[in-house]
Amino acid sequence: MATSKIIKRIYVKLYCLKHKSVKCQKGAYFNPTCFFEGNNFISMGTSLGILKMGFGSYIGRHCDLTGVKIGRYTCIGPYVKTVAGRHPTHDFVSVHPAFYATNHTVGFSYVNRNKFKEVNYAVDDGKEKYMIEIGNDVWIGAGVTIMDGVKIGDGAIVGANSLVLKDVEPYSIVGGTPAKFIRKRFMDEEIEFLLKVKWWNFDEQTMKKYADSFQNIAEFKKSFENDGQ
Repeated sequence: MATSKIIKRIYVKLYCLKHKSVKCQKGAYFNPTCFFEGNNFISMGTSLGILKMGFGSYIGRHCDLTGVKIGRYTCIGPYVKTVAGRHPTHDFVSVHPAFYATNHTVGFSYVNRNKFKEVNYAVDDGKEKYMIEIGNDVWIGAGVTIMDGVKIGDGAIVGANSLVLKDVEPYSIVGGTPAKFIRKRFMDEEIEFLLKVKWWNFDEQTMKKYADSFQNIAEFKKSFENDGQ
């Protein structure tokens, strides 16, 4: 165990030395299956499995995430975790995998074929399957748990300590256990505008040009449209 931790620590340190735009605090680990687009920050005590993270996104302390595709400029608070694996809740006599899975970590089975889909995948980008997809400009509050198969849309906000069991619409705010819709961040026409513009894909020069107007959606929309965009 100690040797494994040392190897992980060395790998993370070497990766960050080579990729200067990826910052990683003490005690944070990620494996070679992870991809970082740049300007990413991983806080202390966080563990990352299969993961793809877009430009500018960061992850708070003591998170446990695997099988996640994260967009650009997304903010993930501390103690956020993903949960993979489901059990049947209807019809099946038992919830134990020995009765519906042939190849499971429990090490034994009573069936000769898989009878239940244990893991749901939210996205397949051709190179890797991800159980969860978190969009661009998303804010995930502290202590949130996200189940496999969930897609969280661009611009969404998930309140602290929520349990996310189903997809979250773009620019909506959800919260609770389980997470439920609270309200939209903007008016429908403004949301439509943002989803069309996709500002998170701006190059650096364009981003700097409009950055000051980001304090107000109406101001940004007006500035963008006045430029004939």
